[in-house]
Amino acid sequence: MHTLCAIDALIDRVPVFESDRYPADLAARERSSQTTHVAVVDAEGAGRFLGLLGLKELMERRRGAELTFGDLVARTTTLRVGPQTRLLEVVERLMEHKQDAAAVLDSDGQYLGTVTVAEARQRLEERRAKVLAEGERHFRSIFEQVAVGVAQVAPEWTLDGGQPKAVHHRWLHQGRAPGHDASGHHTPR
Repeated sequence: MHTLCAIDALIDRVPVFESDRYPADLAARERSSQTTHVAVVDAEGAGRFLGLLGLKELMERRRGAELTFGDLVARTTTLRVGPQTRLLEVVERLMEHKQDAAAVLDSDGQYLGTVTVAEARQRLEERRAKVLAEGERHFRSIFEQVAVGVAQVAPEWTLDGGQPKAVHHRWLHQGRAPGHDASGHHTPR
């Protein structure tokens, strides 16, 4: 099982706006969608990524001064990670910087998408549940194999007339095997 990376929790349907546009340009569909952030790219620099802006904050600022996306993103710091950055590291860095989203950029600095704390936590929780389920299946398999082995050995330990389950059950609850004392030492017959 591979380690979860930023690319595994990537939200790639984030609205992208050029830096010379205004928050008033946000269409109703972006405001009402599941989108939590918008990406801002340089209007003059061939789409060079500048940063992320939270949609909630943009909605609040829309009512204020007429600042462009570029003006707003210049006042923020966006955590930037590569697609292969471990997802747990992304979450740790977001918590450290008190941010709720990171931009995922390729090696050329091209914006690939966004990883939010919520999406990362969901992916990590899904992985945790999957690992626990696999561990439980593995444990059950080992337990069943041991149980079969004990069942095959138990008839040899029968002391009360051919009832292996009763004898097996009794010595398990007493904490000792037949032929052994309470401290686990072998007792001769």
